[in-house]
Amino acid sequence: MPTLAAAARAIVAANGYAKTVKVIEAKSTEHVLTGGGADVLVCEIVDDQLLGEGVLSTVADARRRLLKLGGRVVPRVGMLYIDR
Repeated sequence: MPTLAAAARAIVAANGYAKTVKVIEAKSTEHVLTGGGADVLVCEIVDDQLLGEGVLSTVADARRRLLKLGGRVVPRVGMLYIDR
């Protein structure tokens, strides 16, 4: 996780958003909200099957506890294809 957070911080800074975007280096399930909720929740835990790694329950928890009302989740949707 430190490498991913460092990369996110570098990308945020390179695009001129270092003063407005805060990268939080923590598991969402362990993060305690201080102040207002987040405007955007970026999820990197999407696996190749979408339903693995507890993605749906983790995102639902983060939306409920950490995101402002009307906040956005990235990615916005996911699709699961079944090949017969």
